[in-house]
Amino acid sequence: MLLSLGHGQRILRLDQATFPSLEALGMAPPRPTPDQAPSNKALVAADGEQKGVRRFGFLFPAAQGPGRPIAATELDLLAEAMIDQGAKPDIKAIAPVVTYFGQFIDHDITLHVDESNLLTIDTEVLKPVPRDFIVAQAANGRDATLRLDSLYGDGPRTFAIEQAMRDGARMRTGALTDVGVTIAPPADGQADLPRVGTLVQAGVLNAADVPRELLTGGTAAESRAALIGDGRNDENLIVAQLHLAFLRFHNAVVDRLGGNDEQPSRRPGRSCDGPISGW
Repeated sequence: MLLSLGHGQRILRLDQATFPSLEALGMAPPRPTPDQAPSNKALVAADGEQKGVRRFGFLFPAAQGPGRPIAATELDLLAEAMIDQGAKPDIKAIAPVVTYFGQFIDHDITLHVDESNLLTIDTEVLKPVPRDFIVAQAANGRDATLRLDSLYGDGPRTFAIEQAMRDGARMRTGALTDVGVTIAPPADGQADLPRVGTLVQAGVLNAADVPRELLTGGTAAESRAALIGDGRNDENLIVAQLHLAFLRFHNAVVDRLGGNDEQPSRRPGRSCDGPISGW
């Protein structure tokens, strides 16, 4: 389960009892200096010994990067040269939801965990960082497969607080908060993500179990944080509503299949609380 206070801020993996560092979770990559970057072979060996570390790579791993410092102005010229100088594309032909759907998928398969402060490009002259060093420092905090764990989380067997995300076989959703704006909600009124404060007030979630990362100010009962598999999906209204649409679709399938038993029957090869089981 991933918690986020906002896009670009540090994202923590939630443990059901404590909130350890990335190192304690086995997610943090080694911290070499650029002149001591390990070889690719060494990195593979390290991955075998350190479970949970998933690394980004290069599209062209055999390509050699520049060996000299690069002026930022050169990169500006390159960026300008890459801009299409011809006819402008008809962006109206692309539905806006495509952008946010891409963001939803990205949140499901990638999470940049950077253990270095060298992977920045905010200086006038950039000194290339060895590729092996970048691979060692830029770890992926997510499973790079589209298995919808951003929607279902890791399951309550892994993180107990995720039980509150579920209502039997259905996924919890939330009712709209009246802010004085007239809209047409669905018939059941469930047009928002499940919010921590609402769940606490309903007795679904114990206030003592709410981690500080999910406190948006005040008490747990007042928190507006969403209790979802990936908190980044609540960073803007459109992605939040897209996440809600997936939750509602899941619930519609459960209702269509008939029932919302608290203890759903097991099927071969499936788990009742796994991230892609749909239970």
